[in-house]
Amino acid sequence: MHNGKKKGPTAWARKAIKEQLKGKLVVLVYPIDKWVLLMLSAVGSSVRNLGDVRWLAIEDGKPGMGTGRHIACFVLPGINQTTKGKAT
Repeated sequence: MHNGKKKGPTAWARKAIKEQLKGKLVVLVYPIDKWVLLMLSAVGSSVRNLGDVRWLAIEDGKPGMGTGRHIACFVLPGINQTTKGKAT
């Protein structure tokens, strides 16, 4: 909790879904264990595995060391409220 509001990954996911329902395309990336990505793939999920991303430093643009964890990429296509769940 921060200033009376819930924080963390769940709040972040709720915000992403809320923006999707406004018709916006949302791309959410989050570090996750590789085994979870394997299981998502096995059940037919379209979550993308970006691998161990070496993000670029904002100070000098050089790649960092990576986190040692795989990065999941969730792409939420914008949903038009009038189409009731169909991607726009």
